[in-house]
Amino acid sequence: MNVVVDTSLVVKWLVQEDDSMVAIELLRARERIECRPVMPGWALAEITNVLLQWTIDSLITEIDAEEILLQLPRFVSIVETPPHVARRAIHFALLMGGRSVYDYLFAALAESLDCELWTADESFSRRVGAVLPHVHSLHEI
Repeated sequence: MNVVVDTSLVVKWLVQEDDSMVAIELLRARERIECRPVMPGWALAEITNVLLQWTIDSLITEIDAEEILLQLPRFVSIVETPPHVARRAIHFALLMGGRSVYDYLFAALAESLDCELWTADESFSRRVGAVLPHVHSLHEI
């Protein structure tokens, strides 16, 4: 079974942040329930940008950032995002008053794969949970 994971959750698997231990426990649990985390390929740009910002802020080194990126395939598989997913993401964003499509792309991909979206973005999950019941925050999984 697949589960789409967003950048906010994956980053918590890769570096120490608030709630990283909760996220890591979820990662361990997914092995027991035979759940395969997937994310769209374009999300690699989001993760890389987070690592760049941390490098600029001297929270990690460039070598750390490179090592973290090398570890990514241990945690998550990259999948294609077909154009119909992007169209659905626009629909979701307009329906829910979103000014940006990024979070909705994850939700639309999960819908397309007929699976859940796991996120550490509590505000996004609260905002869309009633309309998109397949979106689950870190603390409700």
